Amino acid sequence: MKRLVCLVLALTLSLAMYSVVANAEQKTVNFLHWRTEDVDTYNQIIALFEKEHPDIKIVMDVPTQTYEEYYTILKTRVMGGGEDLDVFAVHPDANLKLYAKNGTLAPLTDLTVLPKLNAGLLDAGKVDGTLYAVPQAMNLEGMIYNKKMFKDNGLEAPKTWDEFINCCKAFQAKGIAPISIGVGDKFPPVWLLIQFLDEARDWDWFKGIDTGKLLYTDEVFKEVLSGIQEMKPYFVSGFEGTSYDQSITLFANEQAPMLVCGTWVVGQLASLNPNLEFGNFTIPYPHDKYATRPNLNPAQCFGIYSGTKVMDEAKLFLNFLCDTEAMTLYGNRSIQAVVNTEVKLDLPALNDIVEQAKAGVMSNHYNTEVPKVEGLNQEIAARAALGDDVGTILQEAQDELDLVIGR
Repeated sequence: MKRLVCLVLALTLSLAMYSVVANAEQKTVNFLHWRTEDVDTYNQIIALFEKEHPDIKIVMDVPTQTYEEYYTILKTRVMGGGEDLDVFAVHPDANLKLYAKNGTLAPLTDLTVLPKLNAGLLDAGKVDGTLYAVPQAMNLEGMIYNKKMFKDNGLEAPKTWDEFINCCKAFQAKGIAPISIGVGDKFPPVWLLIQFLDEARDWDWFKGIDTGKLLYTDEVFKEVLSGIQEMKPYFVSGFEGTSYDQSITLFANEQAPMLVCGTWVVGQLASLNPNLEFGNFTIPYPHDKYATRPNLNPAQCFGIYSGTKVMDEAKLFLNFLCDTEAMTLYGNRSIQAVVNTEVKLDLPALNDIVEQAKAGVMSNHYNTEVPKVEGLNQEIAARAALGDDVGTILQEAQDELDLVIGR
């Protein structure tokens, strides 16, 4: 009996010691991002990862969903030595370039999941040719359209500028306002500007805006803004004061057959009108001067802090986030198209987007280190939609940019 008690005690002590050792060996990876709406989805992904890697604990932190606040928090943590910073979200804009060039972000060229990801979208995470951040979800910007309304009126998604304008005229002739757009919130017309620029120019072109080599008075900006103004007669009545949300509702209620937006709206449309038959198309460049091609826009990117003490574990987690199982879960839960080209999602519209994106190019407006440019792009596109003189719009934008870059 004493011998049995001793054996039980020894076994209990052994298990306790094993538990202590196991806990001591467990590594923690801190995961920072701004997407409060995705917390439940990420919790599911984290649970799957931790089941596969019981020696790694993921601690998620979502301190804000505000752009400015997020980067203030990120800056504070970097300056504080990054003790609670391992895997974190970063926008593929001037922020990515800042953190790549100052050594905050670690190169990610050895992630095993990379061959599964849309190669064009990986450009979003590169700085000077090196990959520092990996996109997870993605969008195409352009035109969402009502497939049933097009079919009922004997129309198909246009492939040329003339076909596009003819579609607008055909709907207008039947008393249907063709295009829903929320100019009241100022920013929606920029999606037209960006799409046209991506058809006209490649990734490296927009970088010239930083040095003054590229000017807003460049001929391509004149063509693009003039193209937006050619679309103006086909905007819904009262578009000048229509908000972004109102423009979506108008389309969801089938009061307009087209919506200026990006594919991030797919989930919202499906929720507002489950019976809505819709898709998206890339608007041809004005008068077909350049070939039509989809533009790629990452929804969020993730990088790894270069000073992390758990680099191997952080890479394992980032690799998992982008692999097929996690991407499928994320795409279906968030109702977003994802960067992993092997994924098949529940909503057919999302799979169409993933397929279209294979022929797309990375949106070149991300390739600048001047934050002011984003605001200027929105300003010139909105003014063009409202009908302001194109030459005046562009000269005033260039004057503002010159002050910023000290030209």
